Amino acid sequence: VTYPAVADQLDCTHLPSVLLAHNPDENSAMIDSVRIGLRRWLDQGTITDQDGFLVCPADHPGISTADFDACIVAFRAAPDRIVIASRAGRRGHPLIFPATLAGFVRSPACDAGLNALPRAFPERIVLVACASPGVTTDIDTPVDFDRLQGGTGVPPAE
Repeated sequence: VTYPAVADQLDCTHLPSVLLAHNPDENSAMIDSVRIGLRRWLDQGTITDQDGFLVCPADHPGISTADFDACIVAFRAAPDRIVIASRAGRRGHPLIFPATLAGFVRSPACDAGLNALPRAFPERIVLVACASPGVTTDIDTPVDFDRLQGGTGVPPAE
């Protein structure tokens, strides 16, 4: 899910499994983008119980391919679980939830955000330990960005 101006710059024609969705409202909440992407995914009509929806906000730029791979492997091993990347005991991103929970994510129970999902189904959580600081490093301010550019590897203060 991206803004239309960014989507116009992306060429995903060589990636047939990639679905692009547009969120024109830059002031919307993250759950709005998740729901737009979810709607696009569900509209394709080929969803199975083995499928999951991977969520990774753009403001977590330091996540490695190894982190993504570890989360995907964990989800494939248990596609009924909510897989959440973690580092040093802290939950982060990416997060993968099963297709069977799409209705919950679309419901008012998640209006305040996707954090409602693991709170509602704690018994379904699988934490995947990841090495990259980016898993829990959220870049929201110029100071956060400067810290990232400085190469300190220190996650921004919360």
